[in-house]
Amino acid sequence: MCWSMRRCPFREPDHEEWEGVVRCKVKGTWNLHHALAKSRLDFFVCLGSCTGTIGNRGQSAYAAANVFLDHFVQWCNSQGLPGTCIYLFAVQGVGCLAREKDREQEVLQTIGGDPITEREVLALLAAAISGEATSSCDSVCLASLKVTTGSRAMSRAKDARFKRLVDAVVKDEGGGARPDKGELSFSQALKTAESTEDALEAIYEALPSQQDRVGADARARRGASRALGSVHGLGLVGGHRSSQLDHA
Repeated sequence: MCWSMRRCPFREPDHEEWEGVVRCKVKGTWNLHHALAKSRLDFFVCLGSCTGTIGNRGQSAYAAANVFLDHFVQWCNSQGLPGTCIYLFAVQGVGCLAREKDREQEVLQTIGGDPITEREVLALLAAAISGEATSSCDSVCLASLKVTTGSRAMSRAKDARFKRLVDAVVKDEGGGARPDKGELSFSQALKTAESTEDALEAIYEALPSQQDRVGADARARRGASRALGSVHGLGLVGGHRSSQLDHA
């Protein structure tokens, strides 16, 4: 397992910086594959990040590197070779977040899921080594996508990949699939907006707090019926918001 991560909007890194992030997983995995080409392997396990599946602001290159692992193990299986990819969420008590406790809450809030334990990671590795993961989840495991109605993780409710999971949650809890807007981040609220009016409402809700962050005195009124161009002070937060708007 190896990784490199540099947080920045997609439009900012040059090719060398992009390569610096993806090289570890892409070239590292490919080199291992060729180095072991003449060996008769019982298993080949790649540890990836949930960023490759659900995305994360400022981590486009890192997400791309993890998506490569997904397709690599699928290709291995098509060639009759062993291969399993485990997409991990934040792991509680071990790893980089254990060393950077100040970032733990930020990461969990952005991803919108619950952290997994070291025991769960070892259980997933055992399933990958035994071959159970190949038969049960087509060689790609996404760890700890735990959702409840109204949670941030339910912002993925419109993604067809998670339809069966979401349907099961809604059935068990007897609730609706649409999350409470008050519990969503700005970008998540935009992603789950069902209409232009809902998207505008999310923008108006977010503008006051963003203006406060850059020291703006004027606050935008929150009516979705107002034209976006009439919001006073929008230029003050335009640069600050651009990367988040681009991402959303």
